[in-house]
Amino acid sequence: MIVDVSAIVAFIMKEEGSGIYEPYLFSDTVPLFISAINWWEVHARIIRHDKPDVTQSLQFFQRGTRMKFVAVDKDQTNMAIEAFRRFGKGRHPAKLNLGDCFAYALAKGRNEPVLFKGNDFHHTDVRVAL
Repeated sequence: MIVDVSAIVAFIMKEEGSGIYEPYLFSDTVPLFISAINWWEVHARIIRHDKPDVTQSLQFFQRGTRMKFVAVDKDQTNMAIEAFRRFGKGRHPAKLNLGDCFAYALAKGRNEPVLFKGNDFHHTDVRVAL
């Protein structure tokens, strides 16, 4: 399963309804993957809040998850470019941003569903986890 930034940030920020992600994010049975670009974006969003309790939650998450980080390569980059061409913000109802495009590319390349918050990936041809 590919984890999008939105699911992690919702969980860490304790957004309404975010408890639905916990069984997936800490699963011992479902392999989890995240693009290195998406992991950077998680940190950027959390750092922006500059709150010690949120930073501690991110550290707890890092220790508790078995998520594997995937480096970005040329094929993934090309798939992300195509994702933006097809589903990008300002071009399509999915409104995928840069991070979304890399989550999409990783999901398509690995034929895995995406765990995310929102509706953006529902407007694409990628499989969704929830």
